[in-house]
Amino acid sequence: MEADDDTLYVFGGKEDDVSYINSLEMYNTQTEQWSILKGELTIESAASLVESKTIFITGGIKDGKCYNRIFAFDTQKKTFENHAQSLPVESAYHFCGRLVLPQLL
Repeated sequence: MEADDDTLYVFGGKEDDVSYINSLEMYNTQTEQWSILKGELTIESAASLVESKTIFITGGIKDGKCYNRIFAFDTQKKTFENHAQSLPVESAYHFCGRLVLPQLL
């Protein structure tokens, strides 16, 4: 789950032990309305980070296999891309965070 401007984004997961959720659900905090966008992510236990109108979704599990892929979701165009880079190792149940070091700015 991530937030960007007035929208909360919820993606991935499973409905039961078998069915993966293949949608991106968006909640607009101004209108208090939900909308659903058909997604390309059928994973669970991924991590995410939003930066410059893009949500980066990393790793995750599908059918017991752990992945190292990085997906990018453009919050303005509402499109997914399979990012050119990948994680160095397969990851699930992990965390993504943004660290700003003032001395490096």
